[in-house]
Amino acid sequence: MQCKYIRIRPLSLFPGLDSIKLFGAIFSAVSELYPENIKEFENDFENGNIRVSSAFPVVGNTYFFPKPILLSQKNKNNEKDKKKAIENYKKFKKIKFIPKKFLEEIIKKGFYDEELINKANDEYEMKDDYLILKGEKTPESGIMELPKVGINRFSQKSDIFYKEGIYYKDTDLYFFVDADGKNYKIILTAIKFLEDRGFGPKYSSGYGQFKFVEKDTLDIHSCGERWLILSKYMPNNEEIKSIIWDNSFYQFKEIKGLTREGFHISPVYIFTEGSCFAGKKLQGKLEKSIPNYTLNGVPYIINVV
Repeated sequence: MQCKYIRIRPLSLFPGLDSIKLFGAIFSAVSELYPENIKEFENDFENGNIRVSSAFPVVGNTYFFPKPILLSQKNKNNEKDKKKAIENYKKFKKIKFIPKKFLEEIIKKGFYDEELINKANDEYEMKDDYLILKGEKTPESGIMELPKVGINRFSQKSDIFYKEGIYYKDTDLYFFVDADGKNYKIILTAIKFLEDRGFGPKYSSGYGQFKFVEKDTLDIHSCGERWLILSKYMPNNEEIKSIIWDNSFYQFKEIKGLTREGFHISPVYIFTEGSCFAGKKLQGKLEKSIPNYTLNGVPYIINVV
């Protein structure tokens, strides 16, 4: 499966860049660049003709993916082997991101077993949230707070406050785009526009700055009737009935808060990256319950066994 991706290099503190925020940034840029095409562009998203993944780390030529949520198959062992297997499983359970090579091994097997988890322990290293080949570099990132000064509108005195962001060191980000030639070109133009401005609402103070690195494709071995999502996902009403829930493995989170305009976002539950669903090809939806605000629940998907 040939998957088109866009690679960028963070140059300053960065927001967490999932598929919802990427959609918002791209949609905002397209609305400024091509206002006459924005409705058609939105419809293509809603119909699944455009799909965007969340952004994931890449170091050199090692592309990291969210670890799939799949069934773990138990093996019959003697007590000594059983103890080692449990220790290896506990370490592997903490991993959130895996390299492409290991992802394809998981896809071929379709589940986790002792052989696969032992291989992760013997041939790879587990550092922080990452599984990496021995001797390779781990993506470096962390949360940083920077002090800022503002003027209190009531007292007219200066106040110190802190802004939080993610810093990356020797680490790029990449995300997948599934779109036809016309829409792919529009998205590339939007990314070039955002390169001058930045990602996130704090771009005016230097946050979210990045450099466009490349556009290319990754060849990912994929097969089977289960769908691995590399983005956030919100099923539409028909999909809720068609998903084979007994054969699906997933996690979800609650999203709530305020928009930039001050509108309250009622709690919404959305499936997260790495979830795997059995059934028909996933469609998703755009949630438009708030004026002038759209939540992207259309998933970027690949086949897994």
